[in-house]
Amino acid sequence: MSDKEFSLYEEEEKIINKANEFIDPSNESDLEEVRRQFSELLGNYKKLFKQSKRLIRMSDKMEAELAITKVELEKYSKKLKVQATTDPLTGLANRRKITELLEEGLNEIANNSKDNINIIMLDIDFFKKVNDTYGHPMGDEVIKVISNHMQDAIGKEGIVGRFGGEEFLTIFYNEDIKYVYKLADEIREEIKQKRIGFEEKKISVTVSMGIASSSESLNIGEILDIADKRLYEAKESGRNKVIFN
Repeated sequence: MSDKEFSLYEEEEKIINKANEFIDPSNESDLEEVRRQFSELLGNYKKLFKQSKRLIRMSDKMEAELAITKVELEKYSKKLKVQATTDPLTGLANRRKITELLEEGLNEIANNSKDNINIIMLDIDFFKKVNDTYGHPMGDEVIKVISNHMQDAIGKEGIVGRFGGEEFLTIFYNEDIKYVYKLADEIREEIKQKRIGFEEKKISVTVSMGIASSSESLNIGEILDIADKRLYEAKESGRNKVIFN
């Protein structure tokens, strides 16, 4: 309770006590004096009533403002959450989020909540050369086109994330490894056939991929390392390849 509210309660109590004196049968005040005092009392009560209404209006206004602030804070909180887990260029899950999802999935397998997980580590071949030759805007366009293609090709069957730079990580839950390999190779071929344009320039790129399975390890560091080594092998053996074993 604020000091102002307490002061109002004190004033109200005084008015009530004074009114009780007027209606006390033992009160022998003359009529004119009673009228004068009652008039004064009524005036004080009107002032008190106005102050009370003002406080109520202020309280209602503050409550409405607090409700608006709460909604705005919730929106801002959601926005921050999205920004913290989403790659700004592609709209995909960022490295932090995709890694978090992979770790959760591996834990669920360990707890028998999921059957298996397969991951694809994808890297754009000669991406530095694209940036050096055609500029970073073209490089950004290449990343966006490939991320969109990955999302369209994989759909609801998996989750795609930008793992860093020109590298992407895809998680498949409860899918046969042969199916994942076949899909990865189809994506590789489809990307190879694309012509990616920015302003007046058009180029083609290829991608290399390494696949790893939860049957090989339930440790997040190990399964990522396996996929990364196979991706490196794909690049070392000529690029534009998908390697599983």
